[in-house]
Amino acid sequence: MIDDKIQNNRLELMGRLTASLMHEIRNSLSALNLNLEFLQFYKDDLPKEVNETIDSSIQATDRISKFTENLLHFSKKSEMKFELVSLNQITAEAIDLLKIKARKKNVTIFCDLDESIPNIFVNHNHIFQVCMNLIINAVDACSEKGEVKVRSYKEKTADSNLVVWEVRDNGKGIPEENKEKIFSEFFTNKKNGTGLGLSVCKKLLNNHKAELSFESEAGMGTVFFVKFNPKLMETLNDG
Repeated sequence: MIDDKIQNNRLELMGRLTASLMHEIRNSLSALNLNLEFLQFYKDDLPKEVNETIDSSIQATDRISKFTENLLHFSKKSEMKFELVSLNQITAEAIDLLKIKARKKNVTIFCDLDESIPNIFVNHNHIFQVCMNLIINAVDACSEKGEVKVRSYKEKTADSNLVVWEVRDNGKGIPEENKEKIFSEFFTNKKNGTGLGLSVCKKLLNNHKAELSFESEAGMGTVFFVKFNPKLMETLNDG
């Protein structure tokens, strides 16, 4: 009972802080964007790799402001816009923004995306955040020269045709004692983690009637699965 009260107080505090945090973040992003756009005036004088970094940074700053909105969504359900989108395209966008992070850690990201999977009825920004968070976690879990593999494919069940997205790393795996906690709010084993990444992913996917699960083996790595049921998702805008 005491633990529940502490948790509720934490969530209430998070709600109060979110508005001011979003304001500060957006102000900082505006300044950062202006500096990046200024650098673009000199793109003809800069190496190709630098221009790619600038372009990627501009895309990232555009996304960050959308990510902060999900802090509000975490504590309060807001109206969402659902549309048919390509899961493979969302995956490609996420990986493109994470190439530099992976390169700095000497981690290789491999893709195996099934081009025959159907478009799915989702909120683009929320599913993009889920993909980003899960791939970031996979990269962080790897040691130097590690590997991350991202897949999309179809899976047939007794009553549904699912669209499955997975990300696999060859890191050290999740300790057995942490497996029941990883989707809990504020639980993290990262030095500078907030403990909100996986819990937000779980909630966003629940709102899409999608499932998030994982398998992990010590010393072998971890794989996260996201399973979308297109039949269920067709009703999302109805309620």
